[in-house]
Amino acid sequence: MVVTPPEQATYPKEGENLKLETDVAVAEPADGQILVKVLNLSVDPYHRFMMTANTPYGTTNTFPMVMHGESVAKVIASKSDDFKEGSLVCGFFGWQEYATVDPKVPQLAVRPAIADVPTEYNLGILGMPGATAYFGLLRLCTPKEGETVLVSGAAGAVGSYVGQIAKVKGCRAVGLAGGPEKCKHVVENLGFDACIDYKGKDAKALIAEFNKEAPKGVDCYFDNTGGVISYAAFQVMNLFGRVAICGQISQYCEEAEKYGSFLTYVLRKQLKVEGFIVSRWNKERPEAMKEIAGWIKEGKIKPEFDFTDGIENTLDGFLDLFGKGKRGTSNRGKKVIRIAAE
Repeated sequence: MVVTPPEQATYPKEGENLKLETDVAVAEPADGQILVKVLNLSVDPYHRFMMTANTPYGTTNTFPMVMHGESVAKVIASKSDDFKEGSLVCGFFGWQEYATVDPKVPQLAVRPAIADVPTEYNLGILGMPGATAYFGLLRLCTPKEGETVLVSGAAGAVGSYVGQIAKVKGCRAVGLAGGPEKCKHVVENLGFDACIDYKGKDAKALIAEFNKEAPKGVDCYFDNTGGVISYAAFQVMNLFGRVAICGQISQYCEEAEKYGSFLTYVLRKQLKVEGFIVSRWNKERPEAMKEIAGWIKEGKIKPEFDFTDGIENTLDGFLDLFGKGKRGTSNRGKKVIRIAAE
């Protein structure tokens, strides 16, 4: 999938900003390289940033280019001593069916896939979203038993795990999701204590809901959305509360922030607020994944996935993250594009 940048504050369009090229030669691996066949492809909200020339992550893009993205893939040819033919690997192979790469390039983050689990787990609970939930909540929000954790985007790839980890740690987990069906799912299937439907609610209405479901106030807020939800959430934070800024999905295609400054509440409530990119904990990630795998085996965490089939439907799957895909509703859990079977 080859991308060119959409206009500011717009979503990419099929055939205009994202094109599927089929007449592409697959290069045989040179010494030290591997050729991989992509099985599962990850699409995430941050990919909207990767469609710009200068990304928030300090990287620059030259267009047109193969769209950046993480995958689980099978090595089908190898001239590398580290990765044998037939092995499963994870890495940033891009939105494509085949890739010939040097696995020692750090930016590709090529590594063995975690075995004995469904392959998609490597892109979800045992991949970037799981690590994001784990480190963002436990390192930045530092929840204590009995505290209240508020999670926006509670039905999404990261938020669904944040609330479940909060429950593992003995906290009250209150989520926000769009629509009664998602809220029911968040409580009944994911084990949150409560979930608030944010659809059609302004800040005043949201604050009323927060006061109802978090009568003792909010100690930790894990922010995936920004916008009016966060504007309301900051107002119900407890003194010395902690906020982890993980995403701002409501603002990725907005011209400008529509809501007032949160800083008044940061000052008055003496809040600790920190944005983060999960790669800062890469060295600690293997141990975190072991702990999460243990919680899965104990039945304390339920992996959540939402699949779209076929590389030709990658853009539609990506737009599902924003509720802009063909089905008209946003995804539930980690969105994965299934490209091929093993």
